[in-house]
Parts: sequence; structure tokens; C-alpha cells
Amino acid sequence: MEKDKSERLSYIDVARGFVIILMLIGHANAPVPLVKAIFGFHMPFFFILSGFLYNKEKWSKLGFKNLIVTKFKSYIVPYFILAFFNLLINIPLEQIRGLSGQELFNSTINHLQWIFYSWGSIDKMPNCTPLWFLPCMFICCICFYFLNKIKSAGIQTAICLLSVILDYILYLTVKIQLPWHINIALIGTVFMFIGLKIKENNTLEKINHGISFVVSMVALGAFCIITNPRVDLCNNTLNNTFLTFLGSITVSSAILFICYKYVNNFKFLSFLGKNTIIIMALNYAVNSYSNHIWSSIPVLQNISYCWWIMTIVDILACSGFILLWCKLKKFFPVLKHLHI
Repeated sequence: MEKDKSERLSYIDVARGFVIILMLIGHANAPVPLVKAIFGFHMPFFFILSGFLYNKEKWSKLGFKNLIVTKFKSYIVPYFILAFFNLLINIPLEQIRGLSGQELFNSTINHLQWIFYSWGSIDKMPNCTPLWFLPCMFICCICFYFLNKIKSAGIQTAICLLSVILDYILYLTVKIQLPWHINIALIGTVFMFIGLKIKENNTLEKINHGISFVVSMVALGAFCIITNPRVDLCNNTLNNTFLTFLGSITVSSAILFICYKYVNNFKFLSFLGKNTIIIMALNYAVNSYSNHIWSSIPVLQNISYCWWIMTIVDILACSGFILLWCKLKKFFPVLKHLHI
């Protein structure tokens, strides 16, 4: 089944939008089994999708310098803008928690240094932990460029296996997160390679028995995720690496196929999928502020701010910020160059 460019972009945005909602659920104190299920594949999905979207011929023609410049604008510039914005809006939260004067200054400076380091931890980065993905993705694109310079698929596969082994060695020997999540970029590059192969082999187009494929992929992925201890790619926690990869690939493939075949025109998911960076940037800040507001309203103090309410608030608030950003770009066209 042939798809034109607009349809392809539509189903990809729908898939991205669906998984970003799962990310919001995973960050909203949802039940442990649900969080484990989401974390079992949601970050690998974004790496797989990046590989799926990677234009190997384009970057081979344009060269390494153009790739560096373009990806720096796409990932690093938005990362620092949104991280610094979070640093500012985190100051009132710190004051609410009782920090002031020198303590507040020291805390802000501490957050600032971790922004440059990009350590994806809530106690280090000010309410913008999910943004760790952007510098890591930048490193992945560099690695992936050189991986695709190799013509032999066998050598490429061997390098991917060595990357997984190296990452596991780093996991065992280095107990701190490396700057810009360089170690996780080794894994991310492998997931990108898988995503590229899914595209190059026209896997989605070749599937004839759609329902059977989805059911089998989801069942196998669920088995892998349930069997494997919790996966947390941000902290380089893969546990059983084979189960992590198999679970991520099967569930991600099922989501891509469902969006490709059945729900490629879901407008709201597409809207969210086009603006995932904003959602990643504001998710934790929205949670922090909404928690404070909820607990400050007397009539709500005896009602639990449960995960599904928090998720709905996240979706509505982030949607509002996205619409505001779109309006600002109309009034100030220069903002369009920020790739946010």
C-alpha cells in the first residue's frame, strides 16, 4: 500500500503523539505495573523512530559538516533554550519550598551546571529531566552518520553488537551518568539502526495480516517487558538486554503499524506528535505547579491528585503552551528558526 509524503508524516506524528502521552502517564505517579510497561519501550521507540526518519542519502550527499550544523540547531539550541526557561520558572517553586537568598542562589547555580552536563535527574536538572534526550540524540546522529558510511551490513551489525557490549561494560564500571548521555547514545544508535532497517525493508508496507501482526507483536513485547525487570534508558538500566531490545522492537513496530494502517489521521495525536519537544520540556514543570495549586485549593485538599487527573492536566496545559507558542511564531517569524 503506497503512502504519499503527507500521509507518511501524518502517521508518524500520530505515533509520536501517542507515545508522548504514554510518557506523560509514566511521569504522573501511575501504578507501578503501568509505568514499567511504558518504560519498557517508550524511549527506545523515539530512537527507533529517529532512525526510521533518517535520510541516509541526503546526509551522505550533504556531508558531516552540514549534519552537525543542522542537528545542532534541531537538538542543542532548543535544549538550552528550554532548559534555561525551566531554570527561570523553577525559581518560584524553590521559593515555595522555602529556599531564599544564598540557598536559592546556590541551588540555581547547581542546576545550571547540570544543564550543561545534561544529567537526566530531577534533583539535578530543574523540572526538565526529559530534555536529556536532545543532547543524547545529537550524539546518536553523529555516530549514526559514520555507521552509515560503512557499506557492509555485516560490519554495521557487528559494530552495533559491540556498541551494546561497550554500553554494558560502562554500566558495570562507570557509576555516574556520562556528559550528554554519551553511553546511552551507543544504545540509541543501535535502535536508530533498527528503525532505518524497518524503513529500508518496507516492513510496514509488506504486512498482509495486520490484526495478527499487531496481536503477536504486542503479546511478545508484553511478555518481554513483564519478564524483564524495569527498564530505564535515561539511567542506562537495561537489565536483560535481549528482552529490552526484543520488547522495544516488537511494541514499537506494532504502534507504527497501527498508526500507519488504521489511525493515520488522528488530528489531536498528530498535533501532539509535532510538538513533542515542548511537551518534554514542560511536563515536569506542569506537574510541579499543578501539584502545588491542587494542594492549595481547600476543596481539593481531601481529594487525591491521582495519576490520570495529572495526565489530563498535563495534556491540557501542554496543549495550551503549544498553541501559545504557535501564536508567538506568527507574530514573531524569527522564532520559527528555533526548531521548537
